Amino acid sequence: MIDNRPGAATIIGAQMVATAPADGYTFLYTVGSTTSINPAVYPKLPYRFEDFVGVVRTVTVPYVLVVSAASPIGSTADLISAARKAPGKLNYASHGVGQTTQVVMARFLRAADARMTHVPYKDGGIPDLVSERVAASFEPSTTAIPQITAGRLRGLAVTGAERLAVLSNVPTVAEWLPGFEADSWQGLLAPKGTPLAVINRIAALSQQILSSTEFQAKSRELGLVPVHESPEAFRKFMEDDARIWAKVVKDNDIRVD
Repeated sequence: MIDNRPGAATIIGAQMVATAPADGYTFLYTVGSTTSINPAVYPKLPYRFEDFVGVVRTVTVPYVLVVSAASPIGSTADLISAARKAPGKLNYASHGVGQTTQVVMARFLRAADARMTHVPYKDGGIPDLVSERVAASFEPSTTAIPQITAGRLRGLAVTGAERLAVLSNVPTVAEWLPGFEADSWQGLLAPKGTPLAVINRIAALSQQILSSTEFQAKSRELGLVPVHESPEAFRKFMEDDARIWAKVVKDNDIRVD
């Protein structure tokens, strides 16, 4: 049975699984911010990173730096130059304070030594981005690609280590800012204490799906990058990812009171 528990930046669903019996019958399919950003942003979070164990990471989720298709900004270099010339004058949209879209932009601006003003939206602000009321935003590939394909937005750069096949003409941020990488991910977690035999069994079954031609093709069509790794590698990745994003949150003083 699938029980969708959306809302509150994944906190509602995560709390439910964190407090569920570790009997192998309850798992959490979630996004990276659940364990990588929320613990650093929310001072009174009703769960801890340590309440979960990684089972399988399914895909990497790149973000796309986008502007209106009508914007005079044609490249990442143009955006950085404009932001540096008039610090704080340009606005950027996000899905809310402490959301991944804000934190990715904060990381980008710090790396670029530039400043823009944050405008949070419940819906991400794409209509205002299209109409140029805000200058730019980082959108997940899954939502950015349809807008780019439809000619409403222009993709300037992607946050992954490599260009996306579905956006082959859009460079990586690292081509402008060497070493920059700021993808999110999706994966399956279990409550701490779930039997290892159960975790390994679910991971093995999941990998059969992840390695299928159909899953690989659909993922790439959406701008996602399929992942193939062991539960042990996923848990190590989660620890490293949480440490990296916690530093970004701290360096940029991002918090939700």
